[in-house]
Amino acid sequence: MIAAFAASCFAGGTSYIMEKLADTSASFVSDVEYPAFRDYPELNKMIIHKVKDGYATLKKQYSADWKGMDSLRHSDGDTMVTPPFAYNVTCDSLSENDRYVSMLFTFYDWTGGAHGNIALWSVTYDKKKKQTLSITDVAGLSLQKISDICRKNLLKTQCHGNLKDTACVDWVKTGSAPKAENYSAFTFNGK
Repeated sequence: MIAAFAASCFAGGTSYIMEKLADTSASFVSDVEYPAFRDYPELNKMIIHKVKDGYATLKKQYSADWKGMDSLRHSDGDTMVTPPFAYNVTCDSLSENDRYVSMLFTFYDWTGGAHGNIALWSVTYDKKKKQTLSITDVAGLSLQKISDICRKNLLKTQCHGNLKDTACVDWVKTGSAPKAENYSAFTFNGK
């Protein structure tokens, strides 16, 4: 059964509602939550495309895959109940002011393996220009400068300043390289 719910929220003077899709069955459990903004249809369209559009297809696919796994498990006499596959989306952070809306979403799915999978997606939206912004747009810095700042901080905090720890240093260098994909999930509070 799919349940939809809306709660009115007020942040920075602009209203939005939290939309929720929930489903519980033997094969599929989901909890999907995302904001829908009263005055920003372009932003809503982006959120719905990323969060909701593939939901019905995913549910159908997960249900079929679960049935296959359940059948396989029981074909050799296993009597344990096959746990349902899971799909969850949460809006973990939502910051809004007079000019910007910035959100971070966590996508989680589990399809019977040892652990689930997590993916992050964020959107920072300029309400006046009616467009999404990159980290370089909001920071006013180049990717190289952002990379330098992050690398310096991460080497100190993650590698504890030990530049001889080549595994940690290589990990930080790769993750903080000045590539757009390394900085695609971020939030901005307008400051």
